[in-house]
Amino acid sequence: MNKLVYIIVTLLVIFSCKSNSLAQEKFSKKEKPDIENPKGEKLKTDMSSDSAIVNDTMIIGGGLQQDNVLEPGAMHIMGSVIAFYKSTNICDRPYKAALKIRIEKILKSGSGIVNVLSSGQEITLGFISGVYTKDLSALQSEMKLGKNLSIMVKEGLCPNLGNDTVYEIMRFSTK
Repeated sequence: MNKLVYIIVTLLVIFSCKSNSLAQEKFSKKEKPDIENPKGEKLKTDMSSDSAIVNDTMIIGGGLQQDNVLEPGAMHIMGSVIAFYKSTNICDRPYKAALKIRIEKILKSGSGIVNVLSSGQEITLGFISGVYTKDLSALQSEMKLGKNLSIMVKEGLCPNLGNDTVYEIMRFSTK
């Protein structure tokens, strides 16, 4: 007897309730005004112009121009040279060349920066082994005391698993 009552109540509940889609149909039949184009005019697009090429490039590239995006852990800074070092260790990592700078301005910063740099701070940056470290004497002669640089750095964590970080120079230009 209890099973029969349970089955009847279950069937009543299933067939007496309206589904959400039926309830929503009543409200969706009303026409909503087009906020972006209230007059209902056909939008004009000129595919022959340069702006169409830029838009296609932006769509393919993810919607943002490449110059406005920095990879995670990267910073673009302006600074002046305080000292240049050959064969030094920063945070227990060996570097063929390193540069101590005074930060004048933070231009851009990527996401995920652990230790944020600030203007007026003095920091030692290591050069990533490669293009810049092939000719150290030429690099040293270019890094004169007080010279202003625009530097793209990448933050890396120290191997000692502390809160220390090391900043490596990915590229730079003189200003």
